[in-house]
Amino acid sequence: MIGTIITTAALMGFGAQDTFESFPLSVINEGYRNEIILAAFVTVFIPVLVLVLFAIRVVFNKRAINKTLSFSLLIVWLIGASYSIYYAAKITSEFKEHAKLVKNIDLKSYQTYVIDIDRKMAFSKADSTAFNILENHSDRMVVFDDNDDHPFRTPKNIRIEFEKSENEKTSMTQTFESQGKNFPIALRNAQNIKYDYAQKDSLLTLSPRLALKDESKWRGQQVLLTIKVPVGTRLLLNDSIYDYLHFYHFYCDDQGQRDSAYREWVMTEEGLKCRAELDKPKEETNP
Repeated sequence: MIGTIITTAALMGFGAQDTFESFPLSVINEGYRNEIILAAFVTVFIPVLVLVLFAIRVVFNKRAINKTLSFSLLIVWLIGASYSIYYAAKITSEFKEHAKLVKNIDLKSYQTYVIDIDRKMAFSKADSTAFNILENHSDRMVVFDDNDDHPFRTPKNIRIEFEKSENEKTSMTQTFESQGKNFPIALRNAQNIKYDYAQKDSLLTLSPRLALKDESKWRGQQVLLTIKVPVGTRLLLNDSIYDYLHFYHFYCDDQGQRDSAYREWVMTEEGLKCRAELDKPKEETNP
């Protein structure tokens, strides 16, 4: 019971102001946060209290509360449970419609590309102040984002796929998707997605996650990156990229690259193929 009270107080702002920035609490609109917390508290606390009182009655063979108080607790619990269901339905309705935006970007063409995932975090001056990163250390310190394997991380929202180019040009299509209470809201949520990438010569560096503008709430936002390259293009994929590949079984068991962080792939008429797999028939026919 004490833990329930402390948790409720923290969520309502007495303990941690940034609690609602963590998933899954980030789905809750600011306008009715306190109402949801209070309703959830009543829904959880009263059954726990009843169990404690029942245990007291069993151990000491004595009724802890009278019938009037028991009935009052039941009424309060029903009200709290009703409000919990109401707000749960209200939050669920925020995911009713789906919208997407598509952005096409032409990339510089090279015969070989190096595709990497950049986990370094970029900070504005305000961010540096908030995280207490000293300016005189900025030239020596690099902050890395951790992986997605913990319970309060927003679900992976970046997917990557590689396709054959139909016009012999290299391009990247960014598809921004989101949900909302209605289509205009879902479209606005998609417009509030920010995604960064960088191309320096043949090195294409992708961000592992998106960012939300204007303090937007999580509404299932995600970005699908479709990279199209001409047939014959070589791609050196960093091992960290495999967690983000979309609906394709990518496996490249290259004995010669076991100690390397990159695996070589080649775009063929049938799609992306592992270079080691393409070389196997040659090795078998020419022992």
